[in-house]
Amino acid sequence: MAKIEKLPIRLKELRGELSQRKFADSIGVSYQTLSGYEKGTVTPPLDIAKNIAEKCEVSIDWLCGLSENRRVNGKPKTMGDVFRMILLMADTVEVLVYSHKEENPIPAEYREYIEGADDSVLFNMLAVNTYINVLIGEWEKMRQLHNNLTVDLEVYNLWVEKTLGLLDTMNQKGETFADFL
Repeated sequence: MAKIEKLPIRLKELRGELSQRKFADSIGVSYQTLSGYEKGTVTPPLDIAKNIAEKCEVSIDWLCGLSENRRVNGKPKTMGDVFRMILLMADTVEVLVYSHKEENPIPAEYREYIEGADDSVLFNMLAVNTYINVLIGEWEKMRQLHNNLTVDLEVYNLWVEKTLGLLDTMNQKGETFADFL
């Protein structure tokens, strides 16, 4: 059987601050078995991996490292899921990014797109959530640095990866995206 390289990392991420014994009990395996999964010395059978994904409410593709989409059933569960959706939109269509604040109205260069959107696709997101506004502001700065060639793609991708990791851990205490709205 092929080794699933990201599974041990993802299991440790899902376990968070819980002991191996508590997490193992919650997903229905022994802590020795979980230890083997986390070390990568044992690969769980498909039915066990499916059970872990269901109990932890994550996509089995994400758990096994086939996708970076942690969501299950298309519903965002973490702030990281929301940011992944924004990144996916930005990869699919041109997305104008800026953080909106009362003292920072829509910039003039964006207004022409909003007012005169003819045959281009326009997504106008107004983030009233403080976390998303801060996130979009930080992403805007990083994208500008990348677009101006101040930082290369590797640095940009490291920033995205680190940010997603931080956002995903925001719900380790049981919070969901709705708790942040």
